[in-house]
Amino acid sequence: MSMPDLGMGGAGSHAMTWIGLLALVSIGVGAPGLARAARGAEGPARLRDYRFDGTMSREVLENYLARSISMEGLLNGRGDLDDNIRMLKTMGAKFIGRSLCLWGGEARLLANLERAKRQAPRLHEADPDMILQACIFEIVTTQVDQVPVPEWALAALGRPTETRNFRYADMLYPDGRFKDHWRAGHSVPDVSRPETKLWFYFLGASFIDAGCEAIHSLTRLLRPSGQESPGNAATPKPVGGRGHGSDERELSSGL
Repeated sequence: MSMPDLGMGGAGSHAMTWIGLLALVSIGVGAPGLARAARGAEGPARLRDYRFDGTMSREVLENYLARSISMEGLLNGRGDLDDNIRMLKTMGAKFIGRSLCLWGGEARLLANLERAKRQAPRLHEADPDMILQACIFEIVTTQVDQVPVPEWALAALGRPTETRNFRYADMLYPDGRFKDHWRAGHSVPDVSRPETKLWFYFLGASFIDAGCEAIHSLTRLLRPSGQESPGNAATPKPVGGRGHGSDERELSSGL
């Protein structure tokens, strides 16, 4: 097929010829075809390795980071989960940051965990290599008083069995530092206190049980001295392979 002579001649004629060819390609393969062509080396031919069991190699880590995306609240009931899964699978996303992102609101924690337990398997069914990230933030509110302490959390940290709820007051700095830091009844916890360690362990293990294999956390930036003010930089904390039987030391140490 020859391009029509628009009377431009020279460079202008060549430019119009290329524009015409691009138009014909667009019509012939459509937008999906152009998208596949644009992905090129990132497609199936690249064959990235995402296999790990416990410790993740540098190569696998970089492969996950190369296919990472932040999607806050994916497992929080936001948006259309089916459409979100379709999008993530189509784009080849492997690491989904902030999938389970709960800031305060502990009174709804157990219900949120149950929803995540139902939804996470659907994402892993779509792509078994997909890693979902949950968040442990530098906040506790008075609502933690409504959350029962499970026996398994006490046992994991060598605490005596007792029937009670978590205690907000026992998570705060004794000198009042960072109390009501976010607003009234919303404080930064003291990571050196036993009740805070118990709370963070409970959160981390619960997130793993819900299907999340990575934890976004600022807790290691909060020193008992309190000299560091809470900020926004995150320190990722890997939690290893599926399950948390071997991760109890990782989740409880250094908190």
